[in-house]
Amino acid sequence: MPLTFRAVRATTRAFGFKPEPGLVLPDVPPEYFMALSFDGNSPRGIVSYHEAFNPAGPQ
Repeated sequence: MPLTFRAVRATTRAFGFKPEPGLVLPDVPPEYFMALSFDGNSPRGIVSYHEAFNPAGPQ
């Protein structure tokens, strides 16, 4: 059975992940990008990943 987004979102929330308004992953709606703070501080900034994780391939 494939894992649905709804199941993934429920699981990540169960572990304490939540959307962080101060974090922005360009071109991704905020409700789909979640983070977990270990010390209670909310990080701020624009998030980027190494190009190896780009689904469109190297840019």
